[in-house]
Amino acid sequence: MSDLNEQQERFCRAIVEGMNQTDAYKAAGYKCKDDAVAQAAASRLLSNVIIADRIVKLREPIAAKFEITTDFIATELLNVWKASIGADDRTNARQALMDIAKLTGRIVDMSRVQAENVNYNLSADPLPAEEWEREFGDANALGTAAGSTARAH
Repeated sequence: MSDLNEQQERFCRAIVEGMNQTDAYKAAGYKCKDDAVAQAAASRLLSNVIIADRIVKLREPIAAKFEITTDFIATELLNVWKASIGADDRTNARQALMDIAKLTGRIVDMSRVQAENVNYNLSADPLPAEEWEREFGDANALGTAAGSTARAH
């Protein structure tokens, strides 16, 4: 197991099995007066680094079984982005691009950041072609990358 108590372990396993956080909280045996309380408490559990790490570890064999790697996910998201741009579907193109940015660490979900002191310099300039190519492949096939970039310093 890990450094978790039995309820925390059951909560992690319920999340990995596909339950939403409120149902997983209740299935783990936690007592609460209503769903709003369960949802808030489950959200606190998910922000615990030890619990988040355990969920990742529990999901690793599943990802390995289906050969889901970060490269595979990035490639698929890039394909969605390209198809969305080609279909003039800006909503899905934007979402795919945001997902790529999160996956590659360009954007950090602040609800997942614990007590880090990070400063970001925002730029309206796109990523340099060399850096884009390192991350996503041929920059010429994608056209001009629009938007701003955020980099931690």
